[in-house]
Amino acid sequence: GRKPGEETTLWIQREAINPVSQKKELEALHRIPVKLMESCSYLDYTPDNRFTLKVYNASEEFLFRCPTDSAAAKWVMTLQQHAQMTKGKTVPSGERTAAAYEEEKKGPENHEQARMSVHELRAICHGA
Repeated sequence: GRKPGEETTLWIQREAINPVSQKKELEALHRIPVKLMESCSYLDYTPDNRFTLKVYNASEEFLFRCPTDSAAAKWVMTLQQHAQMTKGKTVPSGERTAAAYEEEKKGPENHEQARMSVHELRAICHGA
């Protein structure tokens, strides 16, 4: 949260069809206070654009899959930034962030990307 007393929270949701109304709805799966996030990292050795989220006192990591590698990298960068802001920390200079990975993947050319839709930004929760 940006106001005093507010807590920044990551809501993990999935889209489901309501059996009564036959309309798409969001179902809340998890509510994670960002201050409890221990790490968030992009898994660049997998072909299906995954990233993990480790939460304090959770037995397993959350595993997410995104439609593109750049979407996964953006999720990691965003979650890391919010966790650091929540904890009042800055990024260590030697740490490889998702932003650094994103720049590395671009290569010598800089391609301007259009903003992604909400649908494209939704990660699919696996496990937990």
